[in-house]
Amino acid sequence: MRGMIVGSLVVVLCGCAASLADIRKTQPQQSGTFATPPAVLASCVQHRIDKITSPYQSRLVVSPDQKEYYLTATRNADSLAKEPLIGYDLFIVGFNDGSLVELREGASDGRALAKRVWPIVEVCGQQSAAPNTSAPFIQP
Repeated sequence: MRGMIVGSLVVVLCGCAASLADIRKTQPQQSGTFATPPAVLASCVQHRIDKITSPYQSRLVVSPDQKEYYLTATRNADSLAKEPLIGYDLFIVGFNDGSLVELREGASDGRALAKRVWPIVEVCGQQSAAPNTSAPFIQP
């Protein structure tokens, strides 16, 4: 636990690159539940984020059982880092009749983009649609 906290602090303080696995271990900066089914919410958020001009590219990945959705923004690092920089990681999972959403921020230069994502989640979370609505997703 202490190692995870120290590692997270180093990433936060220096703005260094952290792996996606490391970011997913941290506490979310934003979280909430919405009545919108996860597939509909993930599709709506992806569609709206694609309209934002940014050096980050977002990618939506769905679990094989189509219950968990990950929307992650990455960009190539300008340094010697081998892994791409993570701007944010958005996790959406089915919860009762809706969705639980968690937003985690990544690289320091991606925080401004991450702050634009949560209002999009809230707007998309206001939508109501049938739980059986399907949308194309990239399989992991």
